[in-house]
Order: sequence, then C-alpha cells, then structure tokens
Amino acid sequence: MKNIVFLIMAALTLSIPFFTGCKASKEANTEKSVTAGDVKKEAREALETASQFTEQQKKEYQATIESRLREIGKKLEDMKSGADRLKEEARSELKKEMENLEKKKADAEQKLAQLKTETGKAWEDIKNGLDKALVEIDEAYEKASSRFR
Repeated sequence: MKNIVFLIMAALTLSIPFFTGCKASKEANTEKSVTAGDVKKEAREALETASQFTEQQKKEYQATIESRLREIGKKLEDMKSGADRLKEEARSELKKEMENLEKKKADAEQKLAQLKTETGKAWEDIKNGLDKALVEIDEAYEKASSRFR
C-alpha cells in the first residue's frame, strides 16, 4: 500500500512540468500576431515622437542663443558707458573694437534668424556656424575688455 501511494505521488510530481508546459504553449499560440500595419503604426509613432523631441531641442537651443545675444548686448552697452573715462586715443581704439563686436553680434543674430527656418543638415550647419560665431564674440569681448579696463 505504501508503494502504491508512493508511486502515485511520484507520478503526479513528475507530471506537473508536463501539464504546465502544455498550458504555456497554448498561451503562446493564443498571443496576438504582429501585422505589418502594427509595425507601420509604431514606426509612425516613433517618428512623430522623435520629431517632437527634435523640435523641442531646437526651441531650447534658440532660446539659449537669444539669451546669450542679450547678454552680449548688455556687455557692449556696459563697455560703451565705460568708454567715457578713457583718453581720446583709447576711446578711439575701443570704438573700433566695439564696431567689430557689434558686427559679429549682428552676424550671429542673422544666423539665428536663418536657424529658425531651417531643418535637417542645413540646421546643423547653421548651428555649428552660430556656435563658432559666439565663441569668437566672447573671445573678442574678453580681449577688448582686458585692454580697456
């Protein structure tokens, strides 16, 4: 009698993985298959999300550049107001430096206006040119500022 109970228990224990495996394969067969339409829909959603992200990044970059250009304008105004305390020769040199800086700032503003209308590779090219222009403005300002302190 003990042997029969033991055999039944062993048979049940050994059969559990078999029944569990069958159930899993039935569930696998009932899963929804992916269609070409599903893939197109998800691809379209991914593209839309990427476009929205890119547009958001562009707007943030443009806002940063606009802020930097305002800062540069303020620095130039401060430099102009400090020119009064300089001697005539130094004031004349500072005026030339400031004209150069204002021209560079105007060029950067023009590039920013172009940047707002461009997309793709053209946008990247203008962005790189604008970044370079701002570095040049910062360097020219520091040079002029240190000369006329």
